[in-house]
Amino acid sequence: IQSELQAVGLASLAFSGKRVETSVGSVTKLGLQPDSYRYEVSTKPDKFQGANFDWVNHKLTLSNSKSSETLDLPDGAQDFLSFMYQFMFLLFLKNSK
Repeated sequence: IQSELQAVGLASLAFSGKRVETSVGSVTKLGLQPDSYRYEVSTKPDKFQGANFDWVNHKLTLSNSKSSETLDLPDGAQDFLSFMYQFMFLLFLKNSK
């Protein structure tokens, strides 16, 4: 899933550049399962934010341009973008039984 947002008009005075969110993953029997997530602003590529989901080892690695941190990964975790679409897959999977 990819989402792009660019301010126009007066908003462009405060928010320059295109904001891009990307979520890569799979559709499973439980809905969307993200493998990686990235958020960046085109005018500031060095200021990205990202997440890597290690489902095998149940670890979540959060990173940005300055640091990285690994945490426990709870079952069913979502990133900001896949979270907004998860409900559609859950409804579809529920109705297909």
